Amino acid sequence: MWDSRPFVDGRKTCIGGAVEAWSGPSEEVTSPVFDARTGKRLVIGQLATMGEVDAVRAVEASAAAWDRGQGAWPQMSLAERIERVEGAVAALKERRDEIVNVLMWEIAKNSADAAAEFDRTVAFIGKTIETLRRLDEESAGWRVVSGV
Repeated sequence: MWDSRPFVDGRKTCIGGAVEAWSGPSEEVTSPVFDARTGKRLVIGQLATMGEVDAVRAVEASAAAWDRGQGAWPQMSLAERIERVEGAVAALKERRDEIVNVLMWEIAKNSADAAAEFDRTVAFIGKTIETLRRLDEESAGWRVVSGV
């Protein structure tokens, strides 16, 4: 059982689209599972502990990327944004087993429930994309409603 325990290295930041190693303070992420020998919760990762300066830098980078609606993402077509989201989902699906294992250890879910949570999330994203496409098609032109 212990050999499936994950270690997620969250000592990274993503600011301005760049993922970088974090050299500042970090904090342990623990599982609700206790080690019977030590009586302590099992460590399953590390998480970057950003401060005010880094948080402001992240918000400023986000505002610059949005650029009052003129940035790359808001100016992208719906089809391009959907393509990007589908690419991210595909990358997550490739790591499904790893993510399910982390869920099991992080919140003490059994494997079936953790897998169902992952699958529900992926299905929800798929349904959201499907709805966006339908709404985009419906609003693309004139329609006759009740003969008018």
